[in-house]
Amino acid sequence: MSVKKDINTDIETLLVSNAPFEYAHLIKFERPNAPDNLNFRTNANRYAYLTDASRDISFNDGSTDHDGNANGSQIYRANRIQAVGSYSETTQAKATTMNLVLGAENINTSVSITGTLSSSGSFSYTSGFTTEVFDFVEQGFREGDLISISRNDGTAIGDGTNTTLSAKYIITGFSNSNQTIALSRTGNDTTVDFFDIGFPQSNVATAFTITLESEELRGILSIESTDLASPTFFNREVFIYKVFINPETGDLYGAGDNDSINGILTFKGIISGCTLNEKPTGSTVTWNLTSHWGDFNEVKGRITSDSSHRGLNAAEEPNPRQALRPLHATDLGFLHAETSVQALAEYQRIETRKEYRLHEYRKGVFRKRKYRMEEIDVVEEIDEKVKLDLGLKAQSIPLVYGVRKIEGIPIFADTDKTDPKKVFVIYVLAEGEIHGMFNTHIDGVSVMCTDENDFTSRNFDTGTNKDETKMVCFGRMSQGDTVGGIDITQVNATREAAEYDDSQHPPEKTETSTYRIDTGVRQIGLNSWTFNPFFNIESVILGLLRVLTIESSTFDLTPSTLGGSRGLLNQQHVNFKTLYGDEFNMGLTFMRGTQDQPALDKFVAKAKNNEFKRQSDFYSTNLPYWSPQHRLLDTAYLGVEYNIQEDMTELPEMEYTIKGKVYENYNYDNTYMPVAKSGTGPNYFENDVVSVEVSFNKGVSFEAAKTAAGSTQFRILDRYMMTDRLGEDYYRLRLDRTPFYRNDGSTLLSPNGEPTFDEIRVNKSGESPFVMLPWNAGPYKTPTAFPSQKVNVTSVGTSNGKLTATVSALGNLSGASEVQIVSQTAGASLPQDLSGFQHGAQRVSVSGTTLTFTNSNNFSSVSASGIALQRSRIYDFSSVSGFSSLAAADVEGQFLKIVETGEEREITDLNTSTNKITLSSPFMYPPDTHNTFTITGKGRDLRAGNNPAMQLLDYMTNQIYGKDLDLKEDIDLSSFISAGQLCDTRSDVSIKLTGGTPVVGNRYVFNPSGNTSANPTFSGKVSAFDSTNNVVTFTECTGKLFYEYNNYRTFEIGDIIRSSNATTPQFSRYTSSTPGTLATDPAAGQISGRTVALTNVNSGSDLTLSDGTVTLTFDKTSLPDYSIYDSDFIKYWRYMGWEHHHQRWATRHQTNFIIDTSASVFSNVNEILSHFNGILSYENGKYTLGVETQETAPTSTNSFNGTTYDENVNPYYIEKSDIIGDIKLRDNTNKVAKNVVKASIPDPSIAFDNRSITFLNSNFLEADRNVRKTGNLRFGGITNYYNGRINAERYLTESRFGKEISFKVGQKGLLLKPGQVINLNYEPFKFTNKLFRITDLNFQADCTVTIKAIEYDDSSYVITAQRKNLIYSQDTGIDNTLKAPDAPTNLSVSTTQSGYFAISWDNASNFIEATDSTEVFAATSNNRANATLIATVDNTTSVEFLIGEFGNRFFWIRHKRIHRGKANTQKILRGAYVPSSATGGQQGVSKLMNPSFGFDVGASFIKFDSAGALSPTGTDQDTTFTVVKRGLTGTPTIQLLDADGTTRSGNSAFTDGSQSISGNSATVDASTFVSSDTPKIVKATLTEGGETFTVIASIGIIKEGADGTVGTRTTTGLVYYNVGSQNAPAGPDADNNATFTFATSAFTGLDSGWQTTPPTTNPQDTDAKYWVASFSAVENSAAAGTSSGSNLTFGTPQTFINFTGVVTFTSNFNPTVTVISGQNVTTGTIQSANYTESGGSATAGTKIDLNTGLIRSKEFVIDTSGNASFSGDITAGGNITAGATVSANAITAGTLSANRIDLDGTSLTADSNGLKVGGIDITAHANAGTLGAILSDQGTHTLTNSAVRTIERLTTPLTLTIPATRTAESRAFIIRLFCNPTGTSLAGLGVATSIYLQCSFATSGNLTAFNSSPFYSGGNIDPTYGNNYLQNIFAESVSLSHKFTVTTSTSGTTTVYIYGFGGIGGFSGPGIQYTLTCEGTFR
Repeated sequence: MSVKKDINTDIETLLVSNAPFEYAHLIKFERPNAPDNLNFRTNANRYAYLTDASRDISFNDGSTDHDGNANGSQIYRANRIQAVGSYSETTQAKATTMNLVLGAENINTSVSITGTLSSSGSFSYTSGFTTEVFDFVEQGFREGDLISISRNDGTAIGDGTNTTLSAKYIITGFSNSNQTIALSRTGNDTTVDFFDIGFPQSNVATAFTITLESEELRGILSIESTDLASPTFFNREVFIYKVFINPETGDLYGAGDNDSINGILTFKGIISGCTLNEKPTGSTVTWNLTSHWGDFNEVKGRITSDSSHRGLNAAEEPNPRQALRPLHATDLGFLHAETSVQALAEYQRIETRKEYRLHEYRKGVFRKRKYRMEEIDVVEEIDEKVKLDLGLKAQSIPLVYGVRKIEGIPIFADTDKTDPKKVFVIYVLAEGEIHGMFNTHIDGVSVMCTDENDFTSRNFDTGTNKDETKMVCFGRMSQGDTVGGIDITQVNATREAAEYDDSQHPPEKTETSTYRIDTGVRQIGLNSWTFNPFFNIESVILGLLRVLTIESSTFDLTPSTLGGSRGLLNQQHVNFKTLYGDEFNMGLTFMRGTQDQPALDKFVAKAKNNEFKRQSDFYSTNLPYWSPQHRLLDTAYLGVEYNIQEDMTELPEMEYTIKGKVYENYNYDNTYMPVAKSGTGPNYFENDVVSVEVSFNKGVSFEAAKTAAGSTQFRILDRYMMTDRLGEDYYRLRLDRTPFYRNDGSTLLSPNGEPTFDEIRVNKSGESPFVMLPWNAGPYKTPTAFPSQKVNVTSVGTSNGKLTATVSALGNLSGASEVQIVSQTAGASLPQDLSGFQHGAQRVSVSGTTLTFTNSNNFSSVSASGIALQRSRIYDFSSVSGFSSLAAADVEGQFLKIVETGEEREITDLNTSTNKITLSSPFMYPPDTHNTFTITGKGRDLRAGNNPAMQLLDYMTNQIYGKDLDLKEDIDLSSFISAGQLCDTRSDVSIKLTGGTPVVGNRYVFNPSGNTSANPTFSGKVSAFDSTNNVVTFTECTGKLFYEYNNYRTFEIGDIIRSSNATTPQFSRYTSSTPGTLATDPAAGQISGRTVALTNVNSGSDLTLSDGTVTLTFDKTSLPDYSIYDSDFIKYWRYMGWEHHHQRWATRHQTNFIIDTSASVFSNVNEILSHFNGILSYENGKYTLGVETQETAPTSTNSFNGTTYDENVNPYYIEKSDIIGDIKLRDNTNKVAKNVVKASIPDPSIAFDNRSITFLNSNFLEADRNVRKTGNLRFGGITNYYNGRINAERYLTESRFGKEISFKVGQKGLLLKPGQVINLNYEPFKFTNKLFRITDLNFQADCTVTIKAIEYDDSSYVITAQRKNLIYSQDTGIDNTLKAPDAPTNLSVSTTQSGYFAISWDNASNFIEATDSTEVFAATSNNRANATLIATVDNTTSVEFLIGEFGNRFFWIRHKRIHRGKANTQKILRGAYVPSSATGGQQGVSKLMNPSFGFDVGASFIKFDSAGALSPTGTDQDTTFTVVKRGLTGTPTIQLLDADGTTRSGNSAFTDGSQSISGNSATVDASTFVSSDTPKIVKATLTEGGETFTVIASIGIIKEGADGTVGTRTTTGLVYYNVGSQNAPAGPDADNNATFTFATSAFTGLDSGWQTTPPTTNPQDTDAKYWVASFSAVENSAAAGTSSGSNLTFGTPQTFINFTGVVTFTSNFNPTVTVISGQNVTTGTIQSANYTESGGSATAGTKIDLNTGLIRSKEFVIDTSGNASFSGDITAGGNITAGATVSANAITAGTLSANRIDLDGTSLTADSNGLKVGGIDITAHANAGTLGAILSDQGTHTLTNSAVRTIERLTTPLTLTIPATRTAESRAFIIRLFCNPTGTSLAGLGVATSIYLQCSFATSGNLTAFNSSPFYSGGNIDPTYGNNYLQNIFAESVSLSHKFTVTTSTSGTTTVYIYGFGGIGGFSGPGIQYTLTCEGTFR
């Protein structure tokens, strides 16, 4: 059934009933404020309250303040909200946005008035506005506004406790004609460091400035603060509620439901941006909001960085507020994490080698000298080095949920100072606290044997291949074995005491800094050392730290020390030397990462004794190298000591399998923590019917609990042993139902998942109750005031450089060795001299009543008062109500939590006689009476589970690596608990019967042993019976019908074992009370004498179940079907996070994650959700979790909340009548549908490497015409093959339903939730009961909702029975009939690819995709013995092998088949190699990658002159040819050859005299060439990578030719007749005696009148024709220089004076010249013939001055400045319409007439008062001289006069030039004078500080006196031109505006000068920034 939103029932009824209503939005807007201590305050006045309703609305949102008090109803103020945007919710966790628009007309409202601030909380106006009646509302103030009030005289405002210069209050009302405002405080905080100012103790009457401070209006302006750390509006919260109003009464609907607010929280988000829009008609502020998901985009993970971990500031000082947890500021654990370590560990090895020497000897009768070779041993010491470059750098610390393998992050490395073979490394594993370490992998090989086969081969004792294997192993992962160890305090009996102080690292003391020395962290006084609980407390008190000696432990793995469910636990050590000998001689010490874990003692001791190499040689800072404060808080890590051996060149690569994060599980699975932990189980067993009782008074009395159905009967479904994080065993009982109600049947026991009871117990007849604790159990569950622990200090001083404090009496300090310094005023800071002692604890010695701070140094003097001391770890709770009645067991083991800081510490001791508690370690923030506390935690449900819902809850609430959501305020815990239970859904079991008819609903038990002191073998409730096939299905099952035999399961008493070794399956029962494994199959006929732990249960042929009446016989030849999967399938169960190998752990969703903390919270949340179909939504201010599961189809109903209606009222049943507007249906099936899905999971059976899961649906494939459509998934958090397969199958089925629909519905849509299923009935689409799942809801402001949904079908959630025979073979053990795959065929390897080999083949015909893969081998030689496996691939027939270079390789391939038997044994079968020959591999060639080869010069030429000499000579023509290569490394050969490529002829050579060079360049010697040489080439050749590269450049020979004979010259031109003539004159050379000289271009002998220059035109010449003739001259002979006779010819004369040429006119009366050339006229003025003018105005005609641009006409003028005036209308087609433009963007559209401008319907009217318009932005479009333009900024001026009313000129006058106009006009201007201080505050001067301003204009430009005309002349300021301001101007600017008019001139410009004068009375010399502006032109 779909689930509606959890909202007010009255509103639900309203929304479904279609009754009339009005609606409004209520906006709760967080105002910026700084945090108090660590938290932001949440009292009501920290928020603004606004509504878009027409009236104010009172509304209670149910919120509480930071102290837990209800905020109550608030008034949401009307008339500020202008628009509320839409908002979306989706099934995916993703951020959505909306906008909020507020009116901001009064954004900077401020008034300076005289009035009275009363002690009762009001302000009354007295005076200050003399010309009008003062009204706060008219000034812009509203109820709900935040305002600041400051005194103008600079005096602070105080409330008797605190003072401030600017008091902020909230306006709550107006009275006295709005001249009195009622005020309220912004909060109730009163501490010195953080307070909300109250009201004065007596009325204050003076001059005040009141300023609007409401950030919801002016927040965007606040970011201009110079204090970048000041609070702004960014990331502040906004809540938007939708309320529903009765239109008749005006009341809000919802008052009848007391359990819910009477509204719907439609949006919660944060502010992401802001836009301020200032307009003449009004201003608006638009807030851009991001939904609550937007806050998830942050990255919260830690990195291994000291500065980040400790919150270091720029001065390298730690800041507890900046650290993720305050205590982190004290932790030096990451001090070396980013230190470069590249040292070499050196050692010597002894090498013995054989040598042969000539040996002389004598032999025989004659003793002749003879020689022989003799073998001897030579011993030599050889130095070796091991590189320690571990790459230390800041890395993200992973978060591990469940069991996973991870690499460690090195954060420290060093060697022993004297023994460099000893290397010490610390590896960070994961975020702590984690459960333990299960396994170690050394160089990729597991320390633990994986299964029987691996054990048989590799085990260190009897392994058949232990001598040949790379590394031996221990235990068996399949049996649940893990690495174990022993406590570090027991590793070696020898210990030494070491006092660790700071004398090794003296602080650098200055007079201004005092150091608080405690455990080495000088920048901050931090808590005392947290010691190993095994340490002697007396030694601790004496300052002695007992540490281990440095020698490696002798502890090794043995069968009795395997870890089992514990693994390697906290502070345990293991050494691998016995396993591996010297090869891997190393010791590991594990720290699980608790929040207050101690430092690793071994490293502390070494550092104390200066025994680290790097420490001794290089370390010189003031911080200790490794001290008790190197704790790595909240960080799981390993300390590893390597003893490196011969032949090691680097440290082995280490990986670790860990059981990860321990987190709270909130009793989600109906299990609880027993009060008394015991490894002996209670006498309560599975299937027991019990009653459940709860206690509310710590077990004094109990009452019955009831189920949700009202029953008092519960059933135990699981009883099992659990191992907690401390390694303690205890039993848990799982109930079938959640205890829901108290005995009254109506009061919830755990509202929102939080138990109200403190103990819970189960009862059954004849047994003692089994008492348990809920997760939040504790004596103080609600915040309680912390009792005072302080002893006031009477004086402070120094002694021998150490700080001392004296008290009147020790009191609580008696016996103290550790104290904290606090202020006598709760919550206040310490004095400056002791500010460094604000946090943590200090070590002291006590003498009388004086305490000396022993770890302080270099104190010479100290000044401090008002301080107190208190114990740091021992608190007196005598004054706490009810505490004295508690027993030690009630308190010890609980956790004391300070609510305000969030810090908590374990209570380790309670002295019941003194009521004093002892904590495990001190608090960073000393608690005081202003704090509250809780004591809870003993019942904490801390487990390292694999339930994804609980993992997600931990991630979302964790402060360090998660979202840090508040469990109470932000989380719907009950929904997470329900989701967790859905994830834990276990299998229904179906079995075939041979007898009996079951009764549905009855419970049947299978218990063949009849044992009542153990769990029955199986029980289950019948949910269905298929009578046709005789198959019964059981649900709510306990136990297991039987287990198929395997040799790795640990069987328990009562387990039934099915054996298949016999012909017919046989059954045996395990009878021993000691759990154990069975090495061999107990087949029928072999049980007798085999073992006492077994008995045959095959009595007769029946195996039966009974409900006490009906007996059922099941068919023992058939196997049960499990709706999830059979736990027998799971071999490596512990490494999947299971506690036991039992069916109870086979659940629907289980995950083992490695969370990447460098990713955003948002991406990690979605990653987790995707693994279990999770839907995270936000309702009523809380995050709600659901799981996408099979749904029941919604049905039509006319009943809702007990009321019957005439129509359907189920919001999830949607009919056509419900749909508003469009409906859209889209089918994406073809795009998204798949028929094959491939997924991968990290599988623990293969060391968490990826295993493929392939799921193919043959029906889908057939429907898709056998075209494969493959989807790919990656389940990074699923390590169980069967869980991954279930998810893959669901994905595949769901992909077949791709229809998507969207439509809008009315107000009923407000009840819908994303992820729920709707039933759509829409006849036009033929939809009847068509189901869709909602994916997106878009909520509109008008109460409509747009729905987007995808097609839903139940088949997506039907889990195919996970029968093992569908996935793996049914064969058991080793079967000789097993067949390996055949050989692949058609192997091909590329020979042409660059840098890689492309390998392809065809799979064998019997290749099975689900089980088979292909192995590819490669070798550099043609010998398979040398080949290496380069790839194992699945579901492909090709692979690429990249080598990145040239090379040859030989390849072989074969198929591999993994076969699993019934017992889940694995056998790997491999086919034959291809090629079959071991020396006949398929050869391939990898070419070079992208090579290039060429010359930088392509060609060259050698030049010779005509005489054959080199020109130029010398080396100028030498050319260097350089070979340019890419991808090639060889050296080429460069040759000088003839052009045809043969050996060069002639003497040409390179500069070295050769014709061939081996190198990358060669220079051609030009001097070796002769002009007769033939062309040459330069050739470079390189052979590399099996290829030959060649490049050629050419050399040409150029020889100049001899000079040729001189040629004849030719020219043409014009000659002119020099006088005008009506008739053409004779030719220029009629007598043929002219001569033309080429050198001078001159003629001789031309006929009279002809010349080479044109004549000058004479206007008076009556013969005004001028003539020109052309000529052609050819030189008489070469170089003759002249032309004459027939070589010189002339053309016929032609006229040339005409207007087709250039005409020049020169006036006799004016020097102006007019030139006309074609279309161009160059002149000065053009005017009409009738033009006349008078007084500068045209009276007739038109005149255009081309020089100045002046155009004058009788009806219009355009002056030289571009100003235009017209006597008539400006029209375009009658009007100036759209598209027409007048001037620059001044008028662009609309209608312009004489008296009205109409802009698209908006009128702009002109009258004597100016222009009027509904809304127009003039400023944005203003030009210089128009309205809004600022003409000048006059800069900074420093006043010199200080006498009252002594005025001086402030600025250089501002010049205003007004152009001439056609007619004289009056122009209006506004001048403004602004002033702002630039650095000198005028506050608190002790005199009445007045500022005088005066501004006006004058026509004179040199006025210097303020009393000149037209200014006033002394005495009082003329109000026309000036003003005075009696106020403090240090925070505000003051301004003066003045309007004046100027009459324009018609003949020229008018100039006026604008002046500003001013002065300040009573003060001289302040820097004042003045801005003098002129704005606007009014006509």
